Amino acid sequence: MTTLDPARVARSLNLNVEPLEDGAYVVSGGQEPHRVDTTEAPWSCDCRDAAFRAVRCKHTTAVYFDRQLAGTVRDALRSALGAA
Repeated sequence: MTTLDPARVARSLNLNVEPLEDGAYVVSGGQEPHRVDTTEAPWSCDCRDAAFRAVRCKHTTAVYFDRQLAGTVRDALRSALGAA
């Protein structure tokens, strides 16, 4: 089971998510862009957190929020978490 870290949630809200044609996403806005693949469960990311820690990385969290939450909800989360 992966954990959802509140600090990663806050950081994920400031990332940019761009869909690719193959069901993957490029997530940028951090130190370097990362690719999140959503074609199979669980989603995968090419970042070090996803590879070496038992946590859900900020990149997959950003994609989830982008796909599931309306912009106004993401904005409210940013404000509530001080991520704006």
